[in-house]
Amino acid sequence: MSDIDPQDLARGLADVPLFREIQRVLMAQSGPVNWEIARQIARAVSEAGGVGVSADAKDTEELLEAARIAELHLTRLTGLESPDALERVEVLDRRSWADRNLDGMKPLIERFAMRLGGQLTGGESPAGIGGLPMMQGVMGAIGPFLLGVQVGFLVGYLSRRVLGQYDLCLPRPGDETLYFVFPNIVATERELEFEPQQFRLWLALHEVTHHLEFKGAKWTRSHFIGLIESFIDASDVDSQQLLEKLQGFGSPDNWSYLAEHPEELLPMMMTDAQRKVANDIQAFMAVLEGFAEWAMDQAGRELLPEFEKMREGINRRRVERSSVEKMLEGLLGMDLKREQYRQGERFIRTVASADKLELIWAGPENLPDISEIENPASWLSRVAFA
Repeated sequence: MSDIDPQDLARGLADVPLFREIQRVLMAQSGPVNWEIARQIARAVSEAGGVGVSADAKDTEELLEAARIAELHLTRLTGLESPDALERVEVLDRRSWADRNLDGMKPLIERFAMRLGGQLTGGESPAGIGGLPMMQGVMGAIGPFLLGVQVGFLVGYLSRRVLGQYDLCLPRPGDETLYFVFPNIVATERELEFEPQQFRLWLALHEVTHHLEFKGAKWTRSHFIGLIESFIDASDVDSQQLLEKLQGFGSPDNWSYLAEHPEELLPMMMTDAQRKVANDIQAFMAVLEGFAEWAMDQAGRELLPEFEKMREGINRRRVERSSVEKMLEGLLGMDLKREQYRQGERFIRTVASADKLELIWAGPENLPDISEIENPASWLSRVAFA
């Protein structure tokens, strides 16, 4: 059989309807992630089975009032103060949350995608998988599409679960305005039998505490993002396993499975460099979450008769994290275990008892490491009583 001219083959395949549609999707992408397909999938997943309960003007006003009450109490309690007082909140549906967070996560996801693309096309081809030029061609064509699919499923799924801006404790553009995901709030109230007005004030306390952590201390946002970028830059992927998985996604059944388990498409391996950065990220997150738990405990017991019931219900909800949430946290080095939450809260309580909380927010050099989170006395010796 005579050799086939690649250009003739491409022209022939372009006349096949299926390949024309695939070509249209692939041609629409620019950069390391196909954000068009990510947005389409995220919106579809977010609205699957219905859009949920919509907020009216009264709901929005109540959440704004709850946020103002929370800010007043927490500013007095913590000493942290946002340079801009809360003037408004946004109450979003799931689709709007998905759109907002696709935009917010874009810099970090693209950074990871470029790292991944460099690994899969810049090194030796895995044993038994074609030559390197073929690898480069395949990943150059479908890599952005597959990452778009995965990100779309991930964000779409999360849009059905998150309650507010800081359910994912990750600073993103637009931190000046708090936003809440109303259909998920109503679903949680009904599932856990919370009194709506109290729960929305509880949620406002949670969101405003994290808002103050990132706005009241000017260095925290850039420091956190820098840690995550360092973690991404040290990432590694099992390219052999990835290609084996890609070969299995030729049928609709496998795509349906991917919709429920997007974390299985990308087999990551933890490198030694990542472990060091992951420890720093987890120590920082233990401070952020421990401080939030301490502040909410102080303010919540004063303001909310059902505070203990809500805290117990939300703690159960946190333990039941999905594989999708774990996948995103693992991807960004934010996989904080429940015991680390408890250690973070114990650390903050000890520091608060010594009346030294303000030192934590003085600068990144004052942050505890993992060992100091477990042993607050060592941090106090190094920072407070040196």
